[in-house]
Amino acid sequence: MKYKYYTNSKIMRKFISLFLPCNALAFSVHVLGDWGRRGQFSQLAIADKMKSIPHDAVISVGDNFYPDGLQTNQDEQIRESWLDVYSPDKPWYVALGNHDYHGNVQAQIDINHPYWNMPDKVYSFVIQNHTFVVLDSTEMDDVQLMYADNLLKQAGKYKWIVCHHPIVSAGWHHNVNSKYQDDIVTLYRKHNVNAIISGHDHNLQYLEWNGVRQIISGAGSSTYYVQYPQEGLNFFSATPGFVNMIFLEDSVRVNFYSATLELFSKYIPLE
Repeated sequence: MKYKYYTNSKIMRKFISLFLPCNALAFSVHVLGDWGRRGQFSQLAIADKMKSIPHDAVISVGDNFYPDGLQTNQDEQIRESWLDVYSPDKPWYVALGNHDYHGNVQAQIDINHPYWNMPDKVYSFVIQNHTFVVLDSTEMDDVQLMYADNLLKQAGKYKWIVCHHPIVSAGWHHNVNSKYQDDIVTLYRKHNVNAIISGHDHNLQYLEWNGVRQIISGAGSSTYYVQYPQEGLNFFSATPGFVNMIFLEDSVRVNFYSATLELFSKYIPLE
């Protein structure tokens, strides 16, 4: 499997005139996962709540179009599940999930919209001094791991891994592949990553497990309540919702929201 290297300037070029002012001291990013259901279930209510909270970008952690991804980059689902629901007016940085692989993954890469950003299956982008490395956790292999290692090696001061599949979970997907877990934890510790941002389980979770911080935001439309005991679990909710991250000078405030209220908040120190 071959992965292209996209420099940050190439990714950000089309957004540079409308993104953050150079003197901004803080920025805000929504994290949304497992969402694309043509406005069904709680998708519309979650989208309305997202619009009500100031933000500078959105990170999608995958399973963007249910149940079977897209067929072409002109697929009606792009309008029905994304444009009509979210009315995007800020950059979206998008990862792939397992349901996206039921269709044509290249179709998502080829979406031609100024706010849809998926230059390849694996890439990185930078906002101020924070680097986000987006992985393709559905088809993880040694080539991708080497590439991710290189992206993290070139990253700036603060580093975040974005991937669909969590490395630990208290939800339905509690049994995580041990090699995948070991590989991602190795990257995390080697490069002093600040947190893993993921989805896949249709709920909201925050965990600190064996020194690894993980955000799970997989509640973008349909959720289910299945909970297992899990070491390091700080927060769990099967309420549909999303995460908002406010990046400050010395910490990141991670806020978990339902369609109506804030459910939980946690500060991640920037060290």
